[in-house]
Formats: sequence, structure tokens, C-alpha cells
Amino acid sequence: YSPADLSGGYQLPAKLGDEEFTVTVPIGGVKKGEIITIDKDDIKYHDGERENGEFDGQLGHWRDGLFDCFNHGIFHPLLLNGIFCPMLALAQVMSRNGITWSFHTNKKPDSVTTFLFAIFLMTSLFVLNATVLLFPNFKLNLYKETQLIILAIVDGVFVTYFILMVIKTRSFLSRQYNIDNKKFFGYEDAIIGSFCASCAIMQLGRHTVDYTKNEAKCCTNNGLSLNNNYIESNRNIAGAIQTEMV
Repeated sequence: YSPADLSGGYQLPAKLGDEEFTVTVPIGGVKKGEIITIDKDDIKYHDGERENGEFDGQLGHWRDGLFDCFNHGIFHPLLLNGIFCPMLALAQVMSRNGITWSFHTNKKPDSVTTFLFAIFLMTSLFVLNATVLLFPNFKLNLYKETQLIILAIVDGVFVTYFILMVIKTRSFLSRQYNIDNKKFFGYEDAIIGSFCASCAIMQLGRHTVDYTKNEAKCCTNNGLSLNNNYIESNRNIAGAIQTEMV
């Protein structure tokens, strides 16, 4: 059964028993729930390594390594955002996968709300820090030491919240793509999200979209110059395959 609406020619990974193979959707496409009928000679078996197709290499393992940040060049938008604006990069990954900052899943992925909220948080934090640190004569009717303590608390809460969202997003996508994270005694998401947040965000970005086939953008809500239907289909297929075909 098709896990989602798929166009003709789509390479759909499937599993029967212990054998993994790729099914090519017939010309004309299929609707969600329809039975895909193919000739057995058209089944393409593989060993779990990456094949051609949008979805290849995603289920069961990460598309590439945690530190493969330069795979697409030193001026790639995801790399630049991951280094200089990691919260913006995280918001783009969350947006394309329908995750909100309250960590609910949005039925309509690609909503600009997640992206705009990230901009609001970064702007507010920048203005607050600039006001207290760069303008020492500006007073908030508080002692200077008290202002610095409050600022440190606010910054600490912000950083903690950011790291928590990296951990939760990575954990969510690990389950979505059926990736078993067993390193660090089962705390892989927490350890990597806490100590390698930028690298973790960039890995999630590379995993959820094949940048060799899709153009990246720095300042769009999903980090892509791409049709929203691809994002929604990609996310739905991942969950459907995990629950129905594996």
C-alpha cells in the first residue's frame, strides 16, 4: 500500500522480512492507500546503502556523518546559518518537518510561524544584551550588578531552551526516520545536542533534504527554494514507512 500520494517514477524504499528493496512508482503515480503493483523483475534490492532518489539513505541511518559539515562547500547556506545563526538553521529544519517551538507537530509543515518566532527571539536577545553591555549609562532603575545578573539568567534560559530544542528535534527525527541511536548508553541525542549543537543542526538539515538535488536558501522559512509539497510528502512518507512498511 502506498504510504502517501506519490508521483510516477518515485523511488520508494520498502522491506519484506529481512530483505530491503526499492520500488519504483508506476507512471501516473498512486494515491495514499492504493496498492502498488509491480513486476518482480522491477524490484531493486540493496543493502541499505544510499541509492538514487529523494528518500534514499534516510531510513535506518543518517544520510552522512555529524562532522560532514563541508560536504556542500564552504559557502553553503546551511553551513553559514549553522555557524553564525544556529537558531535560524534549527528553525528552518523544524519548519520543514512541521515542528513548533512548543514542540508540537504542525499538520501543515512549512509554516512561517516557527521561523518568525526564531527571528523574534534572536532580535530580542540581541537588543537586551546590547542595551545592558554596550550602553552602560542606560539604567533600568537597578544596580549595575543586578542588571548583569538578570542578563546572565535570561541568557542562560535562552541557551538552555535552545539546546533542549536541538535535543528534542534530533530525537523526533531519529524516530521519524527509524534511526536507532545507541551511542553514549542511549543518550546520543542529549550528548550531541548539548555539546555539538551546530553540527547536529546541520546534520539534520542535510538529512531531511538532498542538497545535491534541491537549492538551499539562507533566509527562507524552510531553508530551501522548493515546493512545499515535497516537504510534506517527505515527512509523511517517513512516518508512514516506519509504521506501515518496516
